[in-house]
Amino acid sequence: MVIHLFMKKSYILILLLFNCCVYSQEKKIDSLKNLLRQHAKEDTIKAGIYKNISSSYRLTNPDLGLLYADSCLSIANKLKSNKLLFNSYQLFGINYVFKAENEKALAMYKKGYVVALQSKDKYMQATNLHTTAYIYSISGKNREALALETKSYKLMMELGKISEAIAALNSVGSNYFYLADYKEANKYYFKALKLAEKINDKKHIATAYENIALIYKRIENSKKSEFYYQKSLSIYKQLNDISGLINVYTNYGAL
Repeated sequence: MVIHLFMKKSYILILLLFNCCVYSQEKKIDSLKNLLRQHAKEDTIKAGIYKNISSSYRLTNPDLGLLYADSCLSIANKLKSNKLLFNSYQLFGINYVFKAENEKALAMYKKGYVVALQSKDKYMQATNLHTTAYIYSISGKNREALALETKSYKLMMELGKISEAIAALNSVGSNYFYLADYKEANKYYFKALKLAEKINDKKHIATAYENIALIYKRIENSKKSEFYYQKSLSIYKQLNDISGLINVYTNYGAL
């Protein structure tokens, strides 16, 4: 009875947090649309506004997200900007992901990678490898995802992009998790945690704690699992990170 009551409260809290997240996104989109109305010139600034609107819509209305990605692409072609072109393909990709149209997303990411190679821009290459790896991961192609994330991690470290490198490490850990290689998954989660602590990246510290908790949950070590979930939860609350809190409560509610 107590367990069912706890889970019921968790689901209510998750729903409330999700509604807050949606409301926050809607306010952000409204503000961006006001900026858009004030900026008539077809330039990088307007493309940036389109980019932010498209990215924001991926959660609530990816069809509209695709429309704004197309507007960003139009300016990219007009200005002959490889950076904007790359960003546009990334926007198409992420919105297709949220529509569960993974093949279309992959096609867009492949176009983006061609642009990144032509530009000889290692940051764009690493970013694209990371997002492409996600497609393979959710498609059950975890070995392929691991190869791409490893490349992304090495490039990000080479460029000194530590936060992005941590994200790649967490993704490597997640793919080992899906392969049921929990020892290797934990190895990469702790590696991500160490890097995050080094630069005091609270968001990634919380993510690492959450991932480690999932490992201990899976191997049925409830004491350690609860310990790391609580550490993650504490940081997400400090950051007022609604999406992070939703993830923790979703997983912790079933502990």
